[in-house]
Amino acid sequence: MKFKTLIVSAIAAFATLNVCAQGAAVTEEKPDMSYWFLGVQGGLGVTRGEGSFADLMSPAAALSVGYRFNPYFALRLNGSGWTGKGCLPTIDANYKYNYGQVGLDGMLDITTLFGGVKPNRIVSLWLLGGVGYLHSFNNDEALDLKNTTEINNRPELLTLYWDKRDYVTGRFGAHVDFRLSERVNLNLEGNATVMDDHFNSKDADNADWQFNILAGLCFRLGKINHPAPVVAAPEPVQPEPVVVEEPAPAPTPAAPKQEVVEEVKPCIQNVFFLINRYDIRPSEMTKVDEAVAYLNKYPEATIEITGYADKNTGNATINERLSKQRVNSVYNALLQKGISADRISKGYKGDTVQPFPNDEANYEKNRVVICVADSK
Repeated sequence: MKFKTLIVSAIAAFATLNVCAQGAAVTEEKPDMSYWFLGVQGGLGVTRGEGSFADLMSPAAALSVGYRFNPYFALRLNGSGWTGKGCLPTIDANYKYNYGQVGLDGMLDITTLFGGVKPNRIVSLWLLGGVGYLHSFNNDEALDLKNTTEINNRPELLTLYWDKRDYVTGRFGAHVDFRLSERVNLNLEGNATVMDDHFNSKDADNADWQFNILAGLCFRLGKINHPAPVVAAPEPVQPEPVVVEEPAPAPTPAAPKQEVVEEVKPCIQNVFFLINRYDIRPSEMTKVDEAVAYLNKYPEATIEITGYADKNTGNATINERLSKQRVNSVYNALLQKGISADRISKGYKGDTVQPFPNDEANYEKNRVVICVADSK
């Protein structure tokens, strides 16, 4: 009865992970982070029971393949196993056996759920839960013990002996990823598998547990799409007005050349920022330099700068702060380049206004400070 309750709890935990991830994905549209992955791990396993940790410790290994559906949720098919151990302290005897299991695990990225979407995050914490199928075999050492005089005199020691046995299992655990490159992560994982009371051949009137501590590598599969860099559209080049001189009739002297009045256009620069950043990149600093050149050429000109944040990432409070920090970065850069503060007006809109279309192809453009310098 206790074991059935544990399995139901495992299924409920798996469903909860899925619902949480889907709920997060519905409320916020995030960058596409879906991909297939392959993982390989090795480490130590311990079967809960009587005896010291050293007596019950054994090797463990795992191989998995999975799919990350969105920034929050992944699903993996996992095969693991190797050796389990049992101990009979009353007669000072140990025995080992082999097992293998296959399971389906739901994985929830806790770091992204609470810390926001950052595709290049160095460390990520995942919670996992799922169900599986376990096959145990090669229990010959327990059989040899069962046929000894000590066990014959104490038949209660190995009452649940088996030759081969299958189990439905539940699994829970935590998994930490360390990003090494775009395609490779180092990971550490601790998990616990629960099954019925036969696993270690002893009757304890409760479920048996196999605990694993694993380390390994995870490889991202398939093509990696890098977003194209956002480049500000060049200002249209206005042709110089053409002055046509009409020949003067003889002997009337030629008319003086008509003076050409230069038409001064405003200087508009879009300074773009990376997600969750407000430092000006070198590629964007050239736009600030062009605005400074315009202001130096026209001493009476003033400049208005307004900061924005992308509504599809973060929240209103974070985005308001980011838009203010971005506009202050441009403001300070103008001051450092010799532009007087009384020639600069600034403001920030957070994510309440999106100057560019709010669709998948353009939403990154809304992390921007728009600079408008005008000589009027």
